[in-house]
Amino acid sequence: MWSTPDLTAVTRLFVRNLDVLDAMETGLARLGQPALQWLHRLNRNSLSGSRRNISAHYDLGNDLFERLLDPSMMYSAAIFAPGSDDLHAAQLNKLEHICRKLELTADDHLLEIGTGWGSMAIYAAQHYGCKVTTTTLSQEQYRLAGERIEQAGLQDRITLLLKDYRELEGQYDKLVSIEMVEAVGHAYFATYFKACAALLKPDGLMLLQAITIRDQRYEQARRSVDFIQRYIFPGGSLPSVSIIGELTRKHTDLAMLHMEDIGLHYARTLRHWYHNLQRYRGELAQLGYDDGFFRLWEFYLCYCEGGFRERGIGTAQILLGKPDARPGDTILGSDMPDRRLIANAVLFQLGWLACVLGGNSYWLAVPLVALLVHFFWTSSWAAEGKLVASVMLAGAALDSFLLQLGVLEFRQQDTLIPLWLAVLWALLGTTLNHCLGWTAKPIWRAVILGAIGGPLSYLAGARLADVGLPLGTTSTLVLLGCIWALVMPVLHGFAHLYREQYRMQQLARKHRGDAS
Repeated sequence: MWSTPDLTAVTRLFVRNLDVLDAMETGLARLGQPALQWLHRLNRNSLSGSRRNISAHYDLGNDLFERLLDPSMMYSAAIFAPGSDDLHAAQLNKLEHICRKLELTADDHLLEIGTGWGSMAIYAAQHYGCKVTTTTLSQEQYRLAGERIEQAGLQDRITLLLKDYRELEGQYDKLVSIEMVEAVGHAYFATYFKACAALLKPDGLMLLQAITIRDQRYEQARRSVDFIQRYIFPGGSLPSVSIIGELTRKHTDLAMLHMEDIGLHYARTLRHWYHNLQRYRGELAQLGYDDGFFRLWEFYLCYCEGGFRERGIGTAQILLGKPDARPGDTILGSDMPDRRLIANAVLFQLGWLACVLGGNSYWLAVPLVALLVHFFWTSSWAAEGKLVASVMLAGAALDSFLLQLGVLEFRQQDTLIPLWLAVLWALLGTTLNHCLGWTAKPIWRAVILGAIGGPLSYLAGARLADVGLPLGTTSTLVLLGCIWALVMPVLHGFAHLYREQYRMQQLARKHRGDAS
């Protein structure tokens, strides 16, 4: 038996020369193809066949996967943050990406097709408060996922099923399927997407993470039987991006709204799994995994890594939507909140300037109208408008209540200063919502911000008036408004960056602690 110090490099050489290898498949080399195809047909993914095929791979033993994978037990491509090579943090980052693309909220009922060991369901329920129904065909996954859900105390939020996707009923707000479509089979792709569409409400969203093959090689792969199908995933097959688009167009009312390729992240993920396999080889050998198994899985992991690094295969995160789905712009990139904040600041300053020049506090309606116009213009009312409006209205309501009780003293000459600070606080509250990651959480957090900020703004304004600070002049207000409009997005950007890094570090520590 031959060996090499760099198996991935060998597989990359094969991928680069696929045309040469295809040309060699002539004469005697083709005689075995009919037999292979006949054997592969025995692995068709009927209801009984799918259970058998899933069991052949995922029921190899939880002891194996607990050592191969990171503590999250995610058996799919991670998404690494820039400058980080921590697999566990990258897997949590992937889960966060998925939840944000789906715009999960506590009011959603999320369906997951392909439970794995429960990480996606647990993460969504813990961090977004949604209800989750998740299904698997693997007995081993079902057992361990149930234990993990119980340990997390989420039995009331997560329903775990042992069902085929074709046996599911009902309709859900959101649907996620992470690298499960590869187990569906070419003959059942249309059935799978039909089922997904039927399980979604008219405004539902679906996030599909799928390993894909190049469009140009899809038909050839469909007619052949490769190493993965023979030895690793019986009944498995890879779709191409174009075939996903074609099948959803022909057989469903789903529209492709967004797509991101993370194939190179999968190559790095596989490299970590390979190193884990080497690290725990002794322990696994004691559990009964022999040299033949290790050679097979070493080739499997390096074979896939080479394919991803040469772009022969990829991994796509595809967001699909039903006809009434209107997702916000969170899927477009992390810079969008900064742009919204800049627009918010500018509109508020214009409205406040009109308020000052008008010489009457009733002109406060101007910035409020500008705010409404902005939110409807950007279609982000639900995601952000409620937050800012709640901050301002809660502060104003509490101010009025305290004034009636006599806790706060109203002085005519102080009207503009507290009003200005209240608007400033509304903007700051919006920034805090973004920086603290509260945009997907209940609105009461924003109300609390306003309730705290309203009286503080009023009292601070009165105090500034007493010391003679000229905040009431138009020129000073305009200057402060411009400074705020410029500085706030920068502060938000830095705060968001550090918050993400801190959150990933904390999640990684927590999960490592749970695993130990």
